[in-house]
Amino acid sequence: HRVIPLCASPTSAATTGTVKETLATCAIAAGRLAGNLDWLEIEAGGTTAANANSKAVGIDLVGTGTTTCITQSHASNALSWVVRCKILRSSATAEVLSGTTYRGTSTLQITTTTAAEDTATALTINVFATTPTASADATLTWMTVVYVDFP
Repeated sequence: HRVIPLCASPTSAATTGTVKETLATCAIAAGRLAGNLDWLEIEAGGTTAANANSKAVGIDLVGTGTTTCITQSHASNALSWVVRCKILRSSATAEVLSGTTYRGTSTLQITTTTAAEDTATALTINVFATTPTASADATLTWMTVVYVDFP
């Protein structure tokens, strides 16, 4: 396997409003997922504000449509969070998405879904947060995206 870093962001970004907001993005070139079983691995992490407000964090795959790989809603008070997503190409127009989230010291959520994006076109990875009560309830502190080709 060959692992190629595509994006990294050590820049902190907090929510600024009370709607779903993209806190980090990574553009994936058209044709990057060229072979079946090629995949992307996305990881991002951050912190939550010291309050009991509702917060949601997650990762979207955007192409001709938008498919959410993972999202977790919670009311964590001053805790760290991590979201992970693996996007595996199963055909030229089908992907399997598997996501996990962690917050604090023990909460784990796992999801699996599918997407029908044309991998010959450009794709975008968005790390997002929704903080319906107040701005700055969720802050992204880092994100990485790597591509792995399957020989």
